[in-house]
Amino acid sequence: MTLARHSAYYLTGRLVSGAVGMLALFAFTRVLSPADYGRYAVIIAITGLVAGVGFQWLRQCLVKFGADPTCDRSALLGSIGFLFLVLIAAAVAVAVIVAASGNGGSTVISTSLIAATVALACAQAWFELGLDANRADLNPVRYGVAGLLRAVFGLVFGLLAVWLTRALTALILGVAQGYLVASLLTAPRWLEGFARLRKASWAQTKILASYGLPLALTLGFTFIVDSADRLMLAAMRGPTEAGVYASAYSLAQYALGNLLAGLGLAVFPLAVKRYAEQGADRTGVLLGQNLLLVVGLALPATLGLVVLAPTLTRLLLGNFVPGESPLITAIVAVGVALAAIRSYAYDIVFMVAQKTRQQALILAAAAGVNILLNWVFIPRWSAAGAASATLLSFLLALCLSVLLGRRLINIRFEGLDLLKIIVASAIMVAVLVVPTAHYTWLSLVLHITLGVVAYLCATLSLNPLEVRARVHDRFRRKIA
Repeated sequence: MTLARHSAYYLTGRLVSGAVGMLALFAFTRVLSPADYGRYAVIIAITGLVAGVGFQWLRQCLVKFGADPTCDRSALLGSIGFLFLVLIAAAVAVAVIVAASGNGGSTVISTSLIAATVALACAQAWFELGLDANRADLNPVRYGVAGLLRAVFGLVFGLLAVWLTRALTALILGVAQGYLVASLLTAPRWLEGFARLRKASWAQTKILASYGLPLALTLGFTFIVDSADRLMLAAMRGPTEAGVYASAYSLAQYALGNLLAGLGLAVFPLAVKRYAEQGADRTGVLLGQNLLLVVGLALPATLGLVVLAPTLTRLLLGNFVPGESPLITAIVAVGVALAAIRSYAYDIVFMVAQKTRQQALILAAAAGVNILLNWVFIPRWSAAGAASATLLSFLLALCLSVLLGRRLINIRFEGLDLLKIIVASAIMVAVLVVPTAHYTWLSLVLHITLGVVAYLCATLSLNPLEVRARVHDRFRRKIA
């Protein structure tokens, strides 16, 4: 399966899941008060820390070693299962200590919410571990279906719980239930393998720890860059301001992050296989194609989101603030695009070459800058300052990844193709900036449709990456 076709499957799955996520954002900002939505945003950020730093490195290990045809899968799965149980015990122990210390009495998160947060983090980690097993199997269709079901279950169970109880804790537990139900459908064979602890190998466990623990540090620093802003905003400005920021941030993340993640999900297992079989030079060619695909989606999507931010935020966000919500979404959209280019194009180099310590150092520098800038910007510019701090941190991380990664694998691409993508995006923007006086769903759909058609027509005319031949071949085979 080619990179383009593989990416198309992941992209479709993430787009559909992202649409459900947008629906959840629309619903949750209306059923929760602004202050409760702010607390919900803080809880989701903390959940991301626990699930990301604590467990995501196991998922990366699963894809890295599970995609290798020479790997002993029994030892791999048993070892991952053992490490997963150890991490679950550690997460529960930390939660008990935090609750016992009295910090659960905070105005942002209570003791009951601490318990619900840990339950959500563990359920999310279990689901995503099975979900990424499909990437190791190069099975994007099951990946997309499972992700969609998780989004639907989380939305339905969460809304039902908050409707019956009007309690934030119930909403968190409802979302956690969605993860658990969906996990039954992700990758049953793999999840059953994780339970075979007797197959665990000490030698395999050491290999996983050596590769994955630097990734855990990287993910921790990524969390700081991505989420420290809303935590600091909640502490310095209160949960209501954090909720306004988080909803506008999530809008950009759902609209743009899910779109770009589909490409990143496809390339990593393919790059692992290419690197093992053909070496660094051929891997650089594959990653160059992937970079152009990412930019080809990121640039027009980001520009479109920036142009349409006033309409999108007004229509979708229940806690919309005029002048503030559109600005945050626009700034964050640019930051998310830079982060996606770094994560799904350049950071692949460090993971494939097993130089994850360098990746951790890059994110450490970006995290330090992010905290410093938030500390300076938030008192002066509030939520817009937090968004700007995040954008600058993402830009720094991308620059460092490009400079250091080229020493390991030289990502090669045609500069002319990149120029064609830029021109096609400019044509799309010229169509989108047609003024409208109405903030209506019809106007929004019309603008999006015109923008997509304009970009597709410009792309087919300019023909970057020989897209005309690819489309023609695809239709010819379908007709045959």
